Amino acid sequence: MKKRLFCLFLAILTIFALLPGAAFAEYDGDVLCEYVLLVDADSGLVLYEKNADEQTYPASTTKIMTCLIVLENCENIRTEKVTVGSIVNDYGPGNSLMGLVEGEELTVRDLLYGLMLPSGNDAAAVLAEHFGGSLEGFAEMMNAKAAELGMTHTHFVTPHGLPNEDHYTTVRDMSILVRYAMQNGDLMAIVGSSTYTVPETNKQPERTIYNSNRFISAKSQYQDFVWDVVTGMKTGYTNAAGGCLVTTATDDGKNLICITYGGSTGGTDGRWRDARNLLEYGFEALQHVDLSTLTYDAPEVEVDGASNADAEGGVLELTLDMEGSAAVTADTLAALEEAGNRVSVSVELDRELSAPVTAGEALGTARLSLEGVEIAEVEVTASRSIASVEDDPRDPSSPLIDGNSLIAGEKSTLSNGGGSVWLIVAAVVLLFLLLLLVAHMVRQRRHRSRAGNRHYAARSSRHNRYR
Repeated sequence: MKKRLFCLFLAILTIFALLPGAAFAEYDGDVLCEYVLLVDADSGLVLYEKNADEQTYPASTTKIMTCLIVLENCENIRTEKVTVGSIVNDYGPGNSLMGLVEGEELTVRDLLYGLMLPSGNDAAAVLAEHFGGSLEGFAEMMNAKAAELGMTHTHFVTPHGLPNEDHYTTVRDMSILVRYAMQNGDLMAIVGSSTYTVPETNKQPERTIYNSNRFISAKSQYQDFVWDVVTGMKTGYTNAAGGCLVTTATDDGKNLICITYGGSTGGTDGRWRDARNLLEYGFEALQHVDLSTLTYDAPEVEVDGASNADAEGGVLELTLDMEGSAAVTADTLAALEEAGNRVSVSVELDRELSAPVTAGEALGTARLSLEGVEIAEVEVTASRSIASVEDDPRDPSSPLIDGNSLIAGEKSTLSNGGGSVWLIVAAVVLLFLLLLLVAHMVRQRRHRSRAGNRHYAARSSRHNRYR
């Protein structure tokens, strides 16, 4: 019996081993920072995350939003002049500064470089006052932009990020901002510069300012950190926030964003080490798959109100836009190859589909996935035209269907593909084996019970005979 149970147990384990699992890449190194996110800048594919949705302080990485707001509200950063007000006197020792003095006249461009390279809190305050009327007014502009971008767990109070319990974000929210900011050429030119020469002003002589980002620093003490794949973005540090770093990098056509907040181990150096290690991992893990190589069962939908004269009986095959490529992890790419590049398709229609339908008409979107891992989202169009009863004088009859439905799916969603079949078959086999095991145990228990009854009856008979 023990041998039979052991064999049955092995069979069950085999079934579980054959069940396909989710395909995703895992980073197996240690991460010092508390809040981390590594994403593909182009697709938003997450390659690594740690506490990505927990609120934390962004410190001076706040200035990414400040820079963006100014760029979007200034007609010409090279010609628009700003006169420094008395607000700069509020930022003395203990602040990171551009070194502005009251009454100094500079261009917006000069101030933006002073904001982003040496992380000037004085430059942030001057720009906020100039474009927002006050720090409070500028904060309203920042929060409006955050809401527009979908940064739902973010609230700004200051343009520089000095400690305030109502000034917070998450690394996932920041990735939304950074992906958007990367589309601004002026911003990327600023954050990618190692130095900037501020021209002579009415108050100060010409001077050079340096980028605090060690990955692109011109300072000799940071040359071991310099990495030519890094394109920006911003550093930050306060006692409350710890070491913060937003890094953008490009290599071999791959564009990555790494956000490392809450660095404290080993001083603030942990954020640099984490960013370097994660970006190196990301460039290896990020792969692309040609959508045209993927195979799938073409989804079909029954069209409400289709003419009875329709050759296909009102059934419409949907066409998926399979041009281009999709970002995936190396593990997902390997899983695709093992699956013969076959994916599942889940369709979401934009509306209740009824005739007439025009060939090539946009109908909605489809998600391509492999065992729960999304590969891409593509557009769905009609493969052919379908006439309605009203449009077809040859067919005065009533509509073919009452309410449109998707073949093998629900009213507005269609799923198909090979993965679910595997799960059903495996579940059935597993259930059968478990029932077989239970039945075997019941038979064994009955056999022992009957043997015990026969033994008891025999003993009672002998006892009665010799009593």
